[in-house]
Amino acid sequence: MPRGKRLNAIEQGQVDILKAQGKSNRQVAKEIGNGRSPTAIDTYVRTRATYNAKHAGGAPKKLSERTERAIGRHLANKQTSLETVRKDLNLKVTRQTVYNVILRSPIIKREQMKKAPRLTVEHKAKRLDFAQRHLTTDWQLIIWSDEKKWNLDGPDGYTGYWHDLRTDPLLFSKRNFGGGTVMCWAAIRSDETVGLEFTTSRMDSAEYQGVLQRQLLPYIRNKHIPGLIFQHDNASIHASHSTKNWLMRHNIDVLEWPPCSPDINVMENVWGSLVRDVYGNSKKYASVKDLKTAIKAAWSRLDPQKLSNLVASVPNRLFELTKNQGGPTHY
Repeated sequence: MPRGKRLNAIEQGQVDILKAQGKSNRQVAKEIGNGRSPTAIDTYVRTRATYNAKHAGGAPKKLSERTERAIGRHLANKQTSLETVRKDLNLKVTRQTVYNVILRSPIIKREQMKKAPRLTVEHKAKRLDFAQRHLTTDWQLIIWSDEKKWNLDGPDGYTGYWHDLRTDPLLFSKRNFGGGTVMCWAAIRSDETVGLEFTTSRMDSAEYQGVLQRQLLPYIRNKHIPGLIFQHDNASIHASHSTKNWLMRHNIDVLEWPPCSPDINVMENVWGSLVRDVYGNSKKYASVKDLKTAIKAAWSRLDPQKLSNLVASVPNRLFELTKNQGGPTHY
């Protein structure tokens, strides 16, 4: 890689973490590699505030910097509509112009309120330790997995709002839906799917190991890729002695996962993409069979490039986690 090329977002995050650990520019350059010189590291460290700034071209802006900041303050962590903001601030511009201000903002982003686990001091410490130990991990070798419950009557409610990225995200209370449910297990790696299987609603360790026998083992054996590592969270059926012994017997390396960390598991984002596909236009299902058919169809339509982008986002997730001292990320 040319030495004069600017640091990308992942390299910038790596520099911030390593400098926070007290390492010199020379040590940082050596550790992140990619042909980076100590001078390139020094340039970024000295100009962090303006390093990513670009010259704004095109037509002059219709609103002043002061007005744009007022729009940001008015929207921060609120569910206010853009039209309401336009009226409240008496702006003589279109709704699209207000929206363009938000698109340019580095601190305001449209978000969906999500449930988030309560993180204790111990949880945050373990998340920080995980981020620091996996600074240079090759995430292309990780097989990401998770389970999800699906409802016939639609997904658990989402509530949109304008998130000020300088503050903690807002949360909502999950509501229950009737009409039946479907449980499934799924996994991906890099830019491809590994497997999808429907399970019982109360899967135990034995059933879980059966899923891995049918879905995970064939994938690993057929790929013949050295260094593959399996990821799952700390659910009881994952952490049971029998499941750990099963994984050891089949020589499957497992990624030690920090507690309460759905925000760094890319499968959560995969589920989100599937939910939007399966329940688009407020779609509901009359039977479990219909819902399963829709889930399988959505699974087959997953975009490989999107999966690749999600996996590539993991270093940024760990960087944000580190900046938040182990606290939740926006992912």
